[in-house]
Amino acid sequence: MDVSGGEMSVQTNLVIIAKGSARPVDRRALGRLVYGAYKDVARALGMREEAAIGVLAKAADLEQCFIAWKGESVVGFQGLVERHARPFRFRFQIIREHCSFLRSLIYFLLLRARSWRVLRPREMMFENLVVSPEERKQGIGARLVERAEGYAKENGYQTVSIEVVDTNLLALGMFTRKSYAIIRSRHTGLLTRTAGFTGNHFMRKRVSAL
Repeated sequence: MDVSGGEMSVQTNLVIIAKGSARPVDRRALGRLVYGAYKDVARALGMREEAAIGVLAKAADLEQCFIAWKGESVVGFQGLVERHARPFRFRFQIIREHCSFLRSLIYFLLLRARSWRVLRPREMMFENLVVSPEERKQGIGARLVERAEGYAKENGYQTVSIEVVDTNLLALGMFTRKSYAIIRSRHTGLLTRTAGFTGNHFMRKRVSAL
């Protein structure tokens, strides 16, 4: 199955990992997958499931991610932040269509609050690593990260970084094992508790000696 549209891809067992996608149907499947990991955020916004999936599908930039397929199913996703492009292009109006004004404004401002991150020149950031619950603990997440690290190195980035919420112990453990170090942590408390976390960690790893 050619899902990469000419982009780099690698087959690992029964899973294909590729950058980007030539299939529009994957946009909706990707929205559903990511919603499963962030449903608490959608609920905190007062957004119904189908509306949240629609927002994610509409905002997704399929060229800014690595996607894992198993057969015809999207089972994993790793977003990239590269040259001011992001895996999801959230616009206030997209969120506003489905949420109250106050909730959508607060969340939009949170999405834009990036000043606490300490991004270096020649640093690529990863976002939204997600693996389908049925496919977890099979190494798909690790393979997605390794592929993204390789892509960063091939494109001249020296370091990579990722933001992990404090309640995602599985991801924190995996990134620690992969030599990511916590550079800075932020406590968000009541502001994000209904979304399923009370803080997040900014982690970094060097991928090139140059």
